[in-house]
Amino acid sequence: MCHDDRAEVRPSLPDNGKERRAPVAGIQLLGQLRRAIDERELILVYQPKINLLSDCMVGVEALVRWPHPELGLLTPNQFLPLVRQHGLMGVVTDLVLKTAVSDAAGWYGPDKCDIPVAINLFAPALDDLTLPDRISSALEEAELPPAALSFELTEHLLLANIRRARTVIDQLRARGLRIAIDDFGSGYATMSYLRDLPIDELKLDRQFIAPILRSERSAAIVRSVIDLAHALGIACVAEGVEDKATADRLREYGCDIAQGHYFSRPMSADALRVRCQEGCSTSAVFGIVT
Repeated sequence: MCHDDRAEVRPSLPDNGKERRAPVAGIQLLGQLRRAIDERELILVYQPKINLLSDCMVGVEALVRWPHPELGLLTPNQFLPLVRQHGLMGVVTDLVLKTAVSDAAGWYGPDKCDIPVAINLFAPALDDLTLPDRISSALEEAELPPAALSFELTEHLLLANIRRARTVIDQLRARGLRIAIDDFGSGYATMSYLRDLPIDELKLDRQFIAPILRSERSAAIVRSVIDLAHALGIACVAEGVEDKATADRLREYGCDIAQGHYFSRPMSADALRVRCQEGCSTSAVFGIVT
């Protein structure tokens, strides 16, 4: 539940949302990481998801960060390998879930802004049969409806255990939670996911959509996937949109939602609450921060 954008350790670089960075040297950081988890020092930032027809913010994705005192702000691909290797994914999942739900309670509501937050699920979560109940409990404690939360399952996770993924998806959807396949087209995409899994969103990986302006074949494939998803009642979300030309082309293809630096870099929960107060207007479209 903390996007694999997603962290290992090296000096801090500019925060580029979901970009991948080289993993950090392991063992000497383990004690620091355990302490950061125990003391709830991991933080979440939120990247807006923009409706390409209305130019309104219609959701956010939660991305975990570790503000390391010496190495700077670390992204998940820099520290999640340690989390997985040492059996810490459960406590990190709970930390991310509770933080995201607590933050969402500050902006979600009838008198506020109904912007749902998406959280990433990783392979160890699929083996945790208590996870659906913990999610429901977290929502109840924050007095939030299931519509305030959605979950993204990465493509490689589905490939590794499609039966277990189906079980978890069924349990989550039975509780009214939306489900997305993340990173579609990143390497092992299969149409059987769309046929067999009861999903609500298909997130097109940045590497999948990046060539559409220069490759007719790539453009044709992306357009076909969008059309197929729509025929199955599935919304399409494009990740990593960096420029107006790509956003315009995706809009032309009928893509529903996009996220990326063209619209907004990830922001803190406080900054997001301010954005929500601005409502659905041209101010909801965020330009690239340079």
